[in-house]
Amino acid sequence: MLKKSLLNDAWRLLGLYEAAHLKVWEEDILDEALAFTTTHLKSLVEHLEIPSFSTNDIFDAYGTLEELQLFTEAIGRWDTDSIHHLPEYMKTCYQAVLDFYREIEEMENIERQFCVHLAKDAMKSWVQAYLVEARWLQEKYIPTVATKEVFDWVLQNPKMVRASATVIRLMNDMASLKFEQERGHTPSSIECYLKQHGVSEKQANDEFHRQIENAWKDMNEECLKPTAVPMLLLSRLLDFARAADVIYKDQKDMFTHPGEVMKTNIRMLLIDPMPI
Repeated sequence: MLKKSLLNDAWRLLGLYEAAHLKVWEEDILDEALAFTTTHLKSLVEHLEIPSFSTNDIFDAYGTLEELQLFTEAIGRWDTDSIHHLPEYMKTCYQAVLDFYREIEEMENIERQFCVHLAKDAMKSWVQAYLVEARWLQEKYIPTVATKEVFDWVLQNPKMVRASATVIRLMNDMASLKFEQERGHTPSSIECYLKQHGVSEKQANDEFHRQIENAWKDMNEECLKPTAVPMLLLSRLLDFARAADVIYKDQKDMFTHPGEVMKTNIRMLLIDPMPI
């Protein structure tokens, strides 16, 4: 059971929410953590100022290469003393990561302690990969991705490609169903499912949400194990799915009908980024 002490701590809830998205198969505790944090962050958002950036944001938008090196080394050491070597804006994020895994360790029984160690190793691998990309950006290095081996891999329709496509296709179809029915459009995947299985729209949506959750687990597993193609390619496939999650969140088609939320996202990313 997740601790009630988390309920009014926006930073720790956000850290747990982000880390829970690294879930893979047979990690029920992270499924529970994601449901728990999603529910309580929604209730907090009206009353508290939720932090504006996370681990991904630190690497993608805010940290200098020197600062990112310090953060990566701190994650590698995984101890509270390392926090003193970090810039102020990184300290809260780093502490949230440590607190999250400490909570998981306290909840897991002895037989499943290995899951926590694997999860920590996965986090270290992710951070190392982000640091490599940051170095490439500074050095203006463009890695070779479009090789014959890569094209052969893509043409085999591997799990990573299938999973990314599943997230994009199903989220798009659920969000645009009503609009496309009104204007007349080729039957979507959800319409095909309704006709094939004779179920209600809610039942179809529930099944599609389950398939999307499974696709995220597949993508996480593919990114966390050795692969025959560059991590950069896997990252791009992951980014396509992430973009779909933003654009079609809560079954709203913000690609066709961009509203204030999408305008705010674009403004905060490109026009008024958070100053450091």
